[in-house]
Order: sequence, then C-alpha cells, then structure tokens
Amino acid sequence: GEVQKKLDVLSNEVFIHRTECNGNLAGMASEEMEGPRQIPQEFSRGKYLLVFDPLDGSSNIDVNVSIGTIFSVLRKVGHHRGVSEQDFLQAGRAQAAAGYCVYGPQTMLVLTVGEGVAMFTLDREMGSWVLTADQVQQALRNLERGDRGSPEQRQLAGRGGDSQQLQKLATVHVHGALLENE
Repeated sequence: GEVQKKLDVLSNEVFIHRTECNGNLAGMASEEMEGPRQIPQEFSRGKYLLVFDPLDGSSNIDVNVSIGTIFSVLRKVGHHRGVSEQDFLQAGRAQAAAGYCVYGPQTMLVLTVGEGVAMFTLDREMGSWVLTADQVQQALRNLERGDRGSPEQRQLAGRGGDSQQLQKLATVHVHGALLENE
C-alpha cells in the first residue's frame, strides 16, 4: 500500500538491529521488507517469529496524528532450518503475544500474552513502564454492550468511550513481555 518513507526504512532498521541478536527469534517479517528475514548465523536462534509494522501511521506524521508500532509474536512451527513465508501464515489465535505501542506526548504499550489485555504508560523520568490498566478486555466487553463505563474507561477508549478505538488498541500485535519473561 503506502509509499515507503525514509523514516519507515530507518525505523525498520532500528527494529531489526534491536531484536535479531536477542536469541529469541528464528525470523522476522515487516511491512518494510520484501519477504521474511532469517536471523543471521552469527546470532543464536530462538523459537519465535516476529511480525511488525515499525512505524504504523507514518504517512500521517505531518498532520499530527498518533503513530505507533504494531507487533505480533508467533511460535515457529516445525523443526526445519530457516524461515519461509509459510512459517508466518498462521491463524491469529496462534499468536504467543500481540500489541501496539503508541508514540506521542504519552507513550503507551497495549499488550496481550493470550489472557486479557494490559496497558502500560512509559514513565520517561524513571525509564520504565507503569501498568495503566490491566482489564482492558472487560472494559471493551462493557463498551460493546453499550455501557460507556467510568470516566477512566472513557479516557482509556480515547474519544469519549469510542469502542472501535479501544477495539483497535486491544486487538493489535506485540512482542516484548513474552520474550522478557522466558
């Protein structure tokens, strides 16, 4: 779809550099790559596949709209060496983890590792993530039933309780926590 921008390419390179040497991945694929990337031989290979869009919404930067990173972690199926496009073609329910990171005045990470959805906010002074909400899934169900929720839930939903916005945040893809907790 979109025309690649220099910022997209740079973001992709940073993402690759920060993830390919951690020993957890067998391969990765992104919107910015022609095809899957196998982890180079000089690095240990793990049992996970990373799929990501390093800078989703970059075409909207000039209009001051939020941008972010979408990522998904899949388990590598089979014991064959290397990775192919087929390795990445798995059902969504096969994901090991999924989420989205939104960058802006406030940096937020929305994460699921299969049971519920949690939201974290980056505390820039401490350099760490603070749990903001740990029952986003329940708030989403309530919003879908027509309950606009508490003021805090409406704030989480962004636009005054817009369940579509919350759904987008709650169903996209992430990588970090699962790999950190191995």
